[in-house]
Amino acid sequence: MEDMLVSSRTTVGSRIARASSMLSRRDRFFLAAVLASAVLRFHGTWLKADWSNRDVLFPKVTDNRVYILEQPYLSGHAITTSATTIPTTRTSTSTLIANRILFPLGLALTGLSLCETISSLRIPEDDDRIEENMNFKTASRLLEDVQQEFGGSYRDVVTQCLRWSGTRTSEVDGKFQQQVFQNIVSPLFEAIRVFDG
Repeated sequence: MEDMLVSSRTTVGSRIARASSMLSRRDRFFLAAVLASAVLRFHGTWLKADWSNRDVLFPKVTDNRVYILEQPYLSGHAITTSATTIPTTRTSTSTLIANRILFPLGLALTGLSLCETISSLRIPEDDDRIEENMNFKTASRLLEDVQQEFGGSYRDVVTQCLRWSGTRTSEVDGKFQQQVFQNIVSPLFEAIRVFDG
């Protein structure tokens, strides 16, 4: 997905024109819903904790230029055969991140709605020595732009991902799954249903 967003920046025109030339609004709603569903389904097992939009991949048709948007997939943990490999855990000193499971999703949904990468949307005021803080500041600052592009319900979903107020957990349990489905996944699929009429 990162390649698509980066290449959309080279298209001449406004942000909305670039977005519509790269991915239709319906495609972006679809991808947002699929990503949210995948995070809920695969976090803690197959999906790596620090995924980003560069881990969202699409198969290509034979000419290697056209992506099959209906079949996105997320790259997972690297597979190793070494018995001595110790899994690494990422630690952060960021106090801005309310939920580590949902934060990468919030960044991906922000970039997807605006058809840009988070790093390309930064301004000097977002600067911070901790990259997660920069990303949080950028995404938070863009919530109004997200609303203008995709509406209040989508903005609320992104806000939930960035500033989760539900169950505090680093694991996916039944209560957390229910809250994420109700507040994030379901509204995204509802947006597709409304969009399709």
